[in-house]
Amino acid sequence: WEYQAPASKLDNRTFCALRNAAGHTLISLTVGNQIVEVDGAGKVVWELKQGELTDAPLTRTTALTWLPNGNIVFSNYDARAPRPKLIEITRDKKVVWTYVDEQAKGAYYDSTLLPNGKELTITGQLGEVMQESAKTARSYVWAHAHELGIDPEKFLNTGLHIHVPAGAIP
Repeated sequence: WEYQAPASKLDNRTFCALRNAAGHTLISLTVGNQIVEVDGAGKVVWELKQGELTDAPLTRTTALTWLPNGNIVFSNYDARAPRPKLIEITRDKKVVWTYVDEQAKGAYYDSTLLPNGKELTITGQLGEVMQESAKTARSYVWAHAHELGIDPEKFLNTGLHIHVPAGAIP
């Protein structure tokens, strides 16, 4: 099957796509500020459009992941405080939590969880020290998962991809 992104005055390119066990695919349309879920036949079965989250405007939706409870976490690539950089929503489009990056002054970066992965992937323009810091941070979170309220099993079957483009080095 093929999915055709909806017509838009903006460039509606795809940034990320994830397929679940049921054969549904979750797609972020970055500049179009939209997330869609399509079934195995390519039919849209769920979507999130700009303006549907009153407390969290969409600003270039990029990385996303499905959580085991069915919720969706996605990032807003172009978000600057007070707009949230990361957002978790329920299937009925209720905001569970948001993360606002008060420190980012023009820095763009993205991360995403990778189902069925185990590794830390770092891409972009991070220097050696920052790459070591990212690896150390992941190890610390894994070692202290129980204290942080994270299921340690998550580390056994979920990888992490961090991308920091050129010019975004903190």
